[in-house]
Amino acid sequence: MSVTDDDCPICTQKMLLPTAVDGCGHKFCFLCIKGVALSVIAAPLCPMCRGPLNPAQFRKVVDKHLLIDMSDPEGDDDDGPSQPKRAKPSPEKEKDKRPESPEAGTSQVAMAQKSKAKTAFWLYRARGNGWWRFDPRTEKDIEAARAADQGKCEVMTCGVLYVIDLLNMKQYRKDSSHIQREIVRVEGDVELNRYDIRGLAGVSIK
Repeated sequence: MSVTDDDCPICTQKMLLPTAVDGCGHKFCFLCIKGVALSVIAAPLCPMCRGPLNPAQFRKVVDKHLLIDMSDPEGDDDDGPSQPKRAKPSPEKEKDKRPESPEAGTSQVAMAQKSKAKTAFWLYRARGNGWWRFDPRTEKDIEAARAADQGKCEVMTCGVLYVIDLLNMKQYRKDSSHIQREIVRVEGDVELNRYDIRGLAGVSIK
């Protein structure tokens, strides 16, 4: 796997909510570096240079410019790896192009309908009032479990394993189920905007 400057050194994927460590400036996904900083280690260190991490940097983070409907920078890989762009055919070849079969037309319609499908967002209840949106990658895992008719799935957030109970629409830590939060699935930006969204994956927009 090739790693670029846009990749998180911890998860090796495109950085989601890129966050620079105060002091050394090394960048990671917000949730990845937050998991290191807020771990049980007494003096957490930067995974790149072993410089000190200040846990306070990753608590009560506010970004008023954050787009609450942002997508995964890795893109939607449900249709497999992206294909190279084809060169545009010359005018002469366009004239000689034969009519497409009905099957091809049907396939194009299906693809167009899929492209217009509403994006599914997953939210979890905030402490007090409002809702938080899960990060886009966690949403993909939850949505995949739902599509497979799984009653539950497990997701890792900040180094902590959570259970997503799709039957009762609850979320709780796997090692401690006594504290549970309500979760909800919404479709499209219009429905998302009807909720009082506090922020995304622990980054507040207010």
